[in-house]
Amino acid sequence: MPKDQQFQPRTTLDKILARYSSADLHTNRPAIQRQIYEHVVHQIRHGQWALGDKIVEASLSEQFETSIIGVRAATEPLIAEGWVERIPNRGLFVKDYSLDQIKYIYGVREMFDAEAARIVAPAIKDEQLNDLESLNQVIEDALNSEDFHAARDADAHFHRLMVHAVGNPKLVEMFEPVLMMTLGSLLPMEDELPYDVEATRKMLSVAGHKQICSALAQQDALRADQLAREHVRAACLTSAKLYEFRRQRRAAD
Repeated sequence: MPKDQQFQPRTTLDKILARYSSADLHTNRPAIQRQIYEHVVHQIRHGQWALGDKIVEASLSEQFETSIIGVRAATEPLIAEGWVERIPNRGLFVKDYSLDQIKYIYGVREMFDAEAARIVAPAIKDEQLNDLESLNQVIEDALNSEDFHAARDADAHFHRLMVHAVGNPKLVEMFEPVLMMTLGSLLPMEDELPYDVEATRKMLSVAGHKQICSALAQQDALRADQLAREHVRAACLTSAKLYEFRRQRRAAD
């Protein structure tokens, strides 16, 4: 892939998201809190902090020149979204999920995604459908560029925008922590995967998205509901396999 094409997926993704307000996408936070939030997520996503690692809040306070109270305000959404957990008398840690917890989270995700697909199908707008299809193309382009972080972001935004298309702000607000919990439980495991395995996983996700978009374009609510359920169930099954892969790998180490 030529160097000047490597960032096209991210550029396309940014253009799509620019049409939606930060409040609509649940990213409207005070600047310093947003910076701390993004830093913590970045550290986890890029493998700088492993599952179960302790996060030193005093270090964050010093790094971002804010109080411990400010740091704790910034980390509350991270706790709600399942990236980290606060253990009494011990502090803040990168959350490590059990297999049962992962399955429970995906069970809730299935209800959100299926209901959104069912509601949206009869009245989806051309622009909304185009954005969903464009996000799916971003995933493909990102995979071709070996930009897994752009692929993962586009994948998450595909589901965000499908829920957003329902037109119910409360549903969007409720969906975000559940979506982020699936990412928080999955992303640290994804980074341990060989390239070809991760690429295959994402291409299967692209295929599922295409089927959902086809049902939405045909305004087939029942089919969209069914496909959304199947898509999330497949993701849950993959996550369970990833969990077992990580467990065996750590046991071998």
